[in-house]
Amino acid sequence: DTVLTNKPDGLRFHVLDVFLPELEKVCKSNSKSVDFNNLQDILAPFYILLAGIKSQTLYEYALKKVFYALPEFSATTSVDVDVNITIVSKCIFKIASESETLPSKQRDLLYDTYKHLKSVAKKGKEATGKDMVPEKFTTESTQDDKEPKKERKRKRK
Repeated sequence: DTVLTNKPDGLRFHVLDVFLPELEKVCKSNSKSVDFNNLQDILAPFYILLAGIKSQTLYEYALKKVFYALPEFSATTSVDVDVNITIVSKCIFKIASESETLPSKQRDLLYDTYKHLKSVAKKGKEATGKDMVPEKFTTESTQDDKEPKKERKRKRK
């Protein structure tokens, strides 16, 4: 959890990127399942991150790579991971309602995440990939990403 609570941000972004794929690899290599209590212990540093991080970019990235990705991960992984989305959503709600130091934008994102995870949990096995990750967190490129960027010429001294 020290890596997630201290700078540099690059290392935190990396941990967020590799978390779920590495969890799957560890489970496969050890032929082990992850029960819900163990998963909550594993998620604890990410909950701490949400309760105290100031960087908006990192905040949104953590939500996208861990919490919005959990339902799809549990539905598509080949290992036995007990992801109780209802309990995860309640933990997120608790962080949003108790953390007095959160900027309002981050608090709003947590409440949105709570609502989203709650709706995914209600749909259960009928939830599709489209239901699991909201449009604002998809990795599909936008029209702006497709347009070539104009290069600026550097002035010589």
